[in-house]
Amino acid sequence: MAILDLIDPIPQGFFGLSGDLRSGHNTYFYETDGQSFEADTIGRYIGEGLGGIVFRLMDEDSNPTDKVLKVVRILGPGESWNAYAQKNKPWEPLIGSKVVAMNQFQSMLMEDLYLKQKANVECPSGIPKVYSFAEGTMRPTFLDKVEQAAQELNIPEKDLAPFFKTFTPGTHIAYWIMEYVPYRKDSRPPYGGFAPYPRPKDAATLAKARAFRKEQKAYREIAPWLLAEGWVVRDTINPDNFGFREDGSCVFYDLLVCPFPPSREQGDLRSMANALMGPREYDAYERLIESGRYFDYRTQQGAYSAEEE
Repeated sequence: MAILDLIDPIPQGFFGLSGDLRSGHNTYFYETDGQSFEADTIGRYIGEGLGGIVFRLMDEDSNPTDKVLKVVRILGPGESWNAYAQKNKPWEPLIGSKVVAMNQFQSMLMEDLYLKQKANVECPSGIPKVYSFAEGTMRPTFLDKVEQAAQELNIPEKDLAPFFKTFTPGTHIAYWIMEYVPYRKDSRPPYGGFAPYPRPKDAATLAKARAFRKEQKAYREIAPWLLAEGWVVRDTINPDNFGFREDGSCVFYDLLVCPFPPSREQGDLRSMANALMGPREYDAYERLIESGRYFDYRTQQGAYSAEEE
């Protein structure tokens, strides 16, 4: 096993964000065993989503492991989201202001999942297993590892161009190592045959049709659990955000969450939450939760999709 210690921690032991990014109050919290953790070598490029880039990890013999590494752009100490939003388009892949806001909350959740699972706190089966988490500034050695993987595995240059353009040295990032989900939309057959594809886009059909019972079971477990943790989960209809393990259990591996209610955050985090969920959207989620419909009817990016029959 190699030590994957590829970013500069800020400050020493820095492990997360809480509260107002600009004021510095309640911004840092620490873990006693530090930032470094054991991991395998960066391997094959899996893909680029709206928010981040994912790599499969390999063992010392260059065999693929059951883990992946996801890297996302987030804001660090001294960076103002409001100032960032004035300079960047909202939904530009990897670096848009709303994309960074989305990444910020997902990284907060992943860090929390890592700490919970490390402490053997029981989580729903539909929640991904998170083995490690870190954040800090991009280090040249990280980029060298990716370049090495590209050469050894013949990863096309065009596939990695967004990575090298976005994650330059000094860029503040978060990354986590999580379980590899083998059966996804792009598997053959799609989802390993555990769910049909093509598939409907409306929440009502997904909630009622027997063919989708495995993914619905997972959603019905994660939705109330995440809400109790202070999050609503969005875009769970998206066929790219979930998959199936070898045993056929469904896992929502790309959890797009937003604080609920947004008022539980302050400062820049509050601004990010409001950017992702305006008053009408908040009211829609509140209606869904109060009626109980939220726990059966999955959503697209907006809550309104779950209000339709």
